[in-house]
Amino acid sequence: MFLRFGVSEIIGAVMLVLIAAVLGLFVLGYANRLLSINSPRYQCSVSIPLIVYNVSGSTVSGMIVYVYDAGPYSCQLSSAYVINQSTNAVLASLNIPKTQVRVGQVVKLVYGKVSKSSTYVDNVTSSSPIPVPSIVSIYTVTGSEAQYPLQ
Repeated sequence: MFLRFGVSEIIGAVMLVLIAAVLGLFVLGYANRLLSINSPRYQCSVSIPLIVYNVSGSTVSGMIVYVYDAGPYSCQLSSAYVINQSTNAVLASLNIPKTQVRVGQVVKLVYGKVSKSSTYVDNVTSSSPIPVPSIVSIYTVTGSEAQYPLQ
């Protein structure tokens, strides 16, 4: 009588498939870690708590935009736009200097002529006057967005 020691073909095939699947998951995890090294590991959390603006007729002649960073990371602002609330068309581009907003900090951005006694700040690129109602949208380098309606 011969004693057979070994593994059946079915059990062997299942074990090989499991080993290949586990090795594939290791390779996928390693590649995913390598690909995510250069991407931002955080998202900024900016908000616009207040906008003070001067209205001349039915158009905005100047505004002060206050940007707040709630954290947990500091943010760098990249762009700002004024968008028509009804058509979603970009009405104006607000030029933002390289502005770093730290956690818990409020940054004041001035555009146009805010009051009669203030000087005109020429940092608005617009082809037409900014009507009310509109929406001010500010974007960060990582792609976060904050909006505030002008009503």
